[in-house]
Amino acid sequence: MKLCINLTSKDTNLLYCVVDSVMKDPEYAKVIFEKQKGDTIYMLLHVYAFSKLGGNCNGEKETKLFFVRWNVPEGRAVWKNKYISSCAKTITNMTKTPIEQWDGKTKLVVEYHRGQNFYEIAFDPEHYELGIQNNKEGGKAAE
Repeated sequence: MKLCINLTSKDTNLLYCVVDSVMKDPEYAKVIFEKQKGDTIYMLLHVYAFSKLGGNCNGEKETKLFFVRWNVPEGRAVWKNKYISSCAKTITNMTKTPIEQWDGKTKLVVEYHRGQNFYEIAFDPEHYELGIQNNKEGGKAAE
C-alpha cells in the first residue's frame, strides 16, 4: 500500500508515491503554502491519515508535513517530509495551535516529542526557499 500525492500546476501534474509510508487513506491533505518563483513552485503540505499498521496503532492517526520544491518545466521535484505525530514512530504533536488554522503569513512553529527529546521545527513564509528548518539547537530538520 502506498501513500500518493498528486499536485497540479495549470496543465502539469506531479505524482509522488511513498512505498514505505505508515500512512494510508488520508483524512486530510491540504496545500497550506504555495509560492512560485520563476519556474519553481514551493509548497508546504499537511497530511493527516490513518496508520496502516495494526496492533496498538490500529485506527490511530499519522501526521506529516511535506515541503516540495518543484521545477515544473523540468518535471523534477525535491520532497522533504517530517512526521509530527505518529503512533508507529512514537511521536506526539505538542503544537499549541492546530496546523490547519495557520494563517500562511506568520512563521509556522511545530513542536513535538519523540523518544526522550522535544523538537521544534519551523517554516517561515518570508524565507520559504529554506523549507522546514530547526527552530532550536540540536534538533533535526529533515527525516
